[in-house]
Amino acid sequence: MQRGLAIALVLCGNAPGARADVTVDVTLTPAGTAMARQLGVSADDLAQRLHDRIDSVVGTDGASLQAFSDAAVLSSHGLGVDYVSVPESLIVGVAANAASSSGDLAALDRPIGGLAANIAVMAGLNLSPFGHGRWTVYGSGFYRAATFDGIDGAITNGAAHVQYTVIPATADRVARWTGLELTTGLELTRWTLGSERAMGTTFSVEGQPIGYDMTGHFQLASSSLAVPVELSTGVRVAVVSVYAGVGLDLVQGHGTIDAQLTGPVHDLDGRELGTVTITGHDSHGASPFAARALAGVQLEAWKLKVFGHVNAAADSATSVGIGVRGVL
Repeated sequence: MQRGLAIALVLCGNAPGARADVTVDVTLTPAGTAMARQLGVSADDLAQRLHDRIDSVVGTDGASLQAFSDAAVLSSHGLGVDYVSVPESLIVGVAANAASSSGDLAALDRPIGGLAANIAVMAGLNLSPFGHGRWTVYGSGFYRAATFDGIDGAITNGAAHVQYTVIPATADRVARWTGLELTTGLELTRWTLGSERAMGTTFSVEGQPIGYDMTGHFQLASSSLAVPVELSTGVRVAVVSVYAGVGLDLVQGHGTIDAQLTGPVHDLDGRELGTVTITGHDSHGASPFAARALAGVQLEAWKLKVFGHVNAAADSATSVGIGVRGVL
């Protein structure tokens, strides 16, 4: 079960946070005390280092909750809006977006099945048939629940956007400017991750690999309502379009953690070094304002549009999305 906790860990990066109300208690065995002597530190020092590593890895250090909430917000961006297409009457599609609060997207391969990723189906309607061709409205959403390596997870998202063409695109030629677009809306995201089953994780202390096998209750959740305001532009050359822009997110949200866990820590030879107990509840709000840059590329194949989308926040959080849309 060593990958079991990874789903909960992947978005728990480094971010400024508040004091956590979750306690981590470490009690060493004689084997743990002997390891301390081998490392040239006192038993209390080793216990404190185990405490600090587990506090960070499991995400009970308070700072992780804000990072988790911020990444959940970022994971919804780019799923439900077309930033570069020529306005059409109706656009439908599906997209997935993976976010990392630390900017380390390489870590996203740890969850089996991609629970670190958000996904949504979308539809957009340009209002040109009603005499308002500069306006396009979008709706998107998705719900998914699954269990991976003993972690029960569910993702819910729903969004509504409106896009206004500030400056129209230039004439349709081999190379053309796509205009200047202003996009805003509401994005609701809810993540829950938890387990009542046995879990495990590994980490290192002073270069020594350590395993922690825990049983009990673990619940990590994030709820957020974001209002993104984005200004974007792009160019199209033949069948390839590229775009870029800036955005500001106004966010109301928070992350919570609830844990009642206990279990042994051991070395790679299976020697029990001590017992760690994690108990308590904590809550931390998401960042209320977040500036970011956005960019993407889209392949235009007649009515079919395949695209990739990237968000990069000022605090190093990153998301990468891919999707496909069709014009009806």
